[in-house]
Amino acid sequence: MTSIDGSNCHVANVSILYTPVSGLSVTADNSSIDNVLVHSTAWFGMGRFPAVHLVGRGIKANKMTVRYFGGPGITTDYIHYLQFSLVHHGGLIGKDTAGIYTYGEQANGTVWRYNWVHSVREKCARGDDQTRNLTIHNCVFWDCGKPLTDGRPVEGVIVKGDYNTIYANTIFNTASASLSLPACMEPNKPWKKHQLPRVKQNKHTQVVNVALESEDGIVTCQKYPPPYPVGGNQTAVFKGNYTKFKLQNVQKYDFRPAPGSPLIGAGVPFHGHWTGTHNKRNNPVDIGAYQHDAAYWTPGCTHSPLCDP
Repeated sequence: MTSIDGSNCHVANVSILYTPVSGLSVTADNSSIDNVLVHSTAWFGMGRFPAVHLVGRGIKANKMTVRYFGGPGITTDYIHYLQFSLVHHGGLIGKDTAGIYTYGEQANGTVWRYNWVHSVREKCARGDDQTRNLTIHNCVFWDCGKPLTDGRPVEGVIVKGDYNTIYANTIFNTASASLSLPACMEPNKPWKKHQLPRVKQNKHTQVVNVALESEDGIVTCQKYPPPYPVGGNQTAVFKGNYTKFKLQNVQKYDFRPAPGSPLIGAGVPFHGHWTGTHNKRNNPVDIGAYQHDAAYWTPGCTHSPLCDP
């Protein structure tokens, strides 16, 4: 394990390969990580040993590639920015995990943006119990939710808690629902040192300009009688088989809407989300992680052949 302690540290242009525990652990506050590859790690398959563990406050992680890991991929705590990063082929031996993960009050202020996550045996992304104020935007999540351990299909993305914001994402080809937003009361966590007041989940969560195949609210709600309503306040959400998204070329990782796509112009301005020719607040934008007429971005590191998706 490579461990970075202290504060105001900078990690860049580094490759970390082959360890049964975490590849990188950063507890240094206000630090930055840029152009880092983490490959073949976390083979204990345990939650306490993710491939990358970002624990210090105020960390900004940019252009990371995290690939082939046994347990969780990237876990973030305490106001992090995880951006332009690529996470794939994970959860290969562990159970109940995710490609990127956070939970509880630690999620407050965290932003996951401009990322790709794919081919994870468990969830692509997970804001776990009592998540608060997590923002996920301009991410593409696909090919997740097919656990090796028991074959039980799980969600592509799940966000629990409340006051979260999910906008401008594309989610498809997941074993169960693309997006799960439980709407029942939060479970009690009596063992936690700082117990948050329990709330009805996702009552104030915003879901805007998202393209997904399906959704549900069943997770954590099994103790309540059905039906299990889906939480979140939804605006400009497109639902349907991903072939109906009409993306440019999924096999070549081009997720921009193609001409004639129903995603084009079907969104609404939100949190500064208008780009390309749709540059006025009163004009609609596209649904999904990419605008059809904007610059195309790709995530991940650039210094190694293993950085490729």
